Amino acid sequence: HLFDRLSSVVPGCLIEFDIDDETLAVILKMTATGSGAGALLSLVARWPGSTTADGQAGGVTQDLHGGDLTMHLDQAHAEDFLTWFRDQP
Repeated sequence: HLFDRLSSVVPGCLIEFDIDDETLAVILKMTATGSGAGALLSLVARWPGSTTADGQAGGVTQDLHGGDLTMHLDQAHAEDFLTWFRDQP
């Protein structure tokens, strides 16, 4: 249900889980294109855990490649993000 809701907020968002081979931790990977990329960037920017006083939070990375925006959140940040998103109206 949560991923369906995320896909409706971020049109065309592809949501995947990956494994970080070095740390054996789960990574949340969200990819969107075009207007969906803007919506994804905006959504993650609204989440209080996306930044620290020094800039982007460690464990949260973004990659822009050929019009595709991919956000990677390490396991702890993914849990925090999904918990925050679940409670959003």
